[in-house]
Amino acid sequence: MTDAAESTPAEGEPAKASKPQSVEDSLGLTRAQRKKEQVRRRRRRRPAIESSGAIVWRERNDNLEVLLVHRPRYDDWSWPKGKVDAGESAPAAAVREVAEETGHVVVLGVPLPRLEYLTRAGYRKRVHYWAARPAHPDSAAVSVREPVAAVDTDEIDEHQWLTVTKAATALTWADDIVPLTALIQAWEQGWLTATPLVVARHANARRRASWSDGEDTRPLSPLGYIDAARLLPVLSAFGITNVITSPWRRCLDTATPYAHALGVEPELAPQLTEDAHRTHPKQVHKLIAEVLHAGVPTLVCTHRPVLKTVLAELLDAVRKPLRAALPSKNPYLTAGSLLVTHVVHAQHGTQIVAAEVYSPRRAGLRRRTLTE
Repeated sequence: MTDAAESTPAEGEPAKASKPQSVEDSLGLTRAQRKKEQVRRRRRRRPAIESSGAIVWRERNDNLEVLLVHRPRYDDWSWPKGKVDAGESAPAAAVREVAEETGHVVVLGVPLPRLEYLTRAGYRKRVHYWAARPAHPDSAAVSVREPVAAVDTDEIDEHQWLTVTKAATALTWADDIVPLTALIQAWEQGWLTATPLVVARHANARRRASWSDGEDTRPLSPLGYIDAARLLPVLSAFGITNVITSPWRRCLDTATPYAHALGVEPELAPQLTEDAHRTHPKQVHKLIAEVLHAGVPTLVCTHRPVLKTVLAELLDAVRKPLRAALPSKNPYLTAGSLLVTHVVHAQHGTQIVAAEVYSPRRAGLRRRTLTE
């Protein structure tokens, strides 16, 4: 019997399955190319490298201008941005990177589309962007931030203000046009001057069953104090200057650290307590309506049972395409989370045009943009 006959299955026997080809084999790659492709595939499966940046804007002679930076290492023009440090929030990283690369102190505005792409080494990279305006270095919200090192000319050797038309031509990477286009649209709609209104649920507190005193004195847990401290850089990044809180201790412990960093005392609002809300919820509606129309960057800190009423009042001001994305189910926000809304005041009324949620996690704060 020949070898060929020996390898042929007997009548009625199933044929042996052939060994499936790998993706690299099917592409006809050499051994070295296969190894390189396997490395790239492993890198793409890793969690994305998180980065943050901003398009800093200003108006000059009725023109919208934006700030670009030049990187000598890559000889490219792009937006100021950089890697989010361990334990750092995306907004804090954005304002830090802008300061490090341009020397400009900014506060963040409406979120812009994020970009995701592969680096030259094959790693996935995700870049979060916001519109940002120059701020005075001595402003209260900016004073909360840690000092930033001077611009490293080996990383950024030039920055330049350009009209948006010239910037679109000057940008090296085509993807960078995406957030620029969104910025231009926001400017045309009057959204770049939006005021932030931040709603916070107090940070993690001691369990009710383990606290024998009154609910008004129940404090944060050790983890809660850590989460409360993590809120400061986020609130500073958005330029929050006013703090309103329930006077119950767990809310005070959440909101007071930022207020004291600003050099002010928090405004106590008894209507934001659970007891007052239970008997007079209309007072919460009234307070939130007043804050919405005041046009002052404000933090409002309250309790889970009160959030339903707070969100109901905000919902009336949210533009329709965004309404379905707002938290609508109990618990609405997890302990220590922030709902950052961006409020526009115009002739047609007060409107929330964008929103973001920041939730605490072990490594820092997780960001989620609420989209249409």
